[in-house]
Amino acid sequence: MSVVTMFYPQKANTASILSGVALLMAMCGMSFASPSPSIVPTLAPYERKSVSVEYVYRYKLARYQAPKPIPLDGDSSRESDAPETVLLNYFNELKAGRVEAALGYWETRSIPLIKKMFGDMSDPDVRAAVIDSNASDWAVFTHRIDYEGFVIVGVARGKGPVPAADKLVSFEYVLKSNSGAWQLTQELADNPVYCCRDAHGGRHVRPGKSKDGEFQRLLDSLNR
Repeated sequence: MSVVTMFYPQKANTASILSGVALLMAMCGMSFASPSPSIVPTLAPYERKSVSVEYVYRYKLARYQAPKPIPLDGDSSRESDAPETVLLNYFNELKAGRVEAALGYWETRSIPLIKKMFGDMSDPDVRAAVIDSNASDWAVFTHRIDYEGFVIVGVARGKGPVPAADKLVSFEYVLKSNSGAWQLTQELADNPVYCCRDAHGGRHVRPGKSKDGEFQRLLDSLNR
């Protein structure tokens, strides 16, 4: 391999530098070329398109047979490893205003989000608000879903006479087993099995990059 070394005077001017470059290019078989017209065709206006990816979520749903109202009396001492019993004890903690005890029913990662909901409220104000919003006298279990290690339990709560089964309005609570103990969790907050099963035709359209939404990022940010 031959090496070409160019030496320039200490005070070389532009002309001498260019002539040196031209000499080097000539020695390498290169030459200056005049600009040629662009061969890239002109683009037509862009069209907006989209691609759809379908995820199928499989779960098991069962309804409680002949559901009966269970009294809520502030007693959280029921002993059972069933998620339904854990929920009853949790509701009774809320009814009695035992806020810290109620928080203990949640898995650790979800607690910062729950506390954030209280904002700047003082402890007495939080307790009063919890008691006021959980003054129900009874609970009725309506349905249960099993999904990938999670249990989603539908519960109706209220005061006074219990409506007919088809008039009950239930809310769902998500639990998962942690070291053999059932704990409440927010992990399915934006999972379609929890949030969007009633979408028209069983289909839920969510634009974005994540099939499970952005809620997990929120939980992660609150636990940093």
